[in-house]
Amino acid sequence: MISLGIVGAGRMKKARRLGSVFVVLCGVFLMSRSGLAETAYVKDSLLITFRTGPSTQHTVVDRLSSGQPVEILGTDGDWSHVQLVEDGKATRDGWVLSQYLITRQPWKMQAETALKESAELRQRVAGLEKELSETVRRGQELAVSLEDTAATLAELREEHESLKEGAASFLELKATHEATQSELETTQLKLEELSKRYEKLRGSETWKWFGTGGGVVLLAVVFGIVLGRKQKKRRSSYY
Repeated sequence: MISLGIVGAGRMKKARRLGSVFVVLCGVFLMSRSGLAETAYVKDSLLITFRTGPSTQHTVVDRLSSGQPVEILGTDGDWSHVQLVEDGKATRDGWVLSQYLITRQPWKMQAETALKESAELRQRVAGLEKELSETVRRGQELAVSLEDTAATLAELREEHESLKEGAASFLELKATHEATQSELETTQLKLEELSKRYEKLRGSETWKWFGTGGGVVLLAVVFGIVLGRKQKKRRSSYY
């Protein structure tokens, strides 16, 4: 009986070793096909064992909490060969009971994700509200600036119209001045010509008058001399 027990125990150890080798080989084979692995999660509110093989007699190497993501590499009866996903990367592999795995995210994870997304949305909404407020303020500033620009434009238009009117008056005055200047120059030329003619005419009249007056005087002198001689002759005849 003792020998049979020893033999039975030896066979059991040998079977376990063979089983472990088989599991390792299956793990290596399944790991090579990890691209076909399905993502699953540990069920809600659970803490399950993570073993080296597909039975409760295999060693527990860790305990997985609810929401732990794993990649399913294969199954063996009620057990699933999985690989842990930590920080977005596949790491250790082991075995867990398939009944504790689900393909959807646990409610707790979904709630945490929803809260996180809600906080992010609130932050984004706050940012958008701030941006909207800034946009409204900027729009008001631009509206005031537009009003000022419109007023300035109106003033510039009035100044432009005034300048146009002033320019028209200036051009008219300039034309009048040029015409007057031309007329004045013509008048000055005529005046100079008339002055020359007057001086010439005056000179000729003076000589004419002087000649006429001189002849009269000369005749008077001659007449006086003649009369004087006659009177002397008359007096001498009396004596």
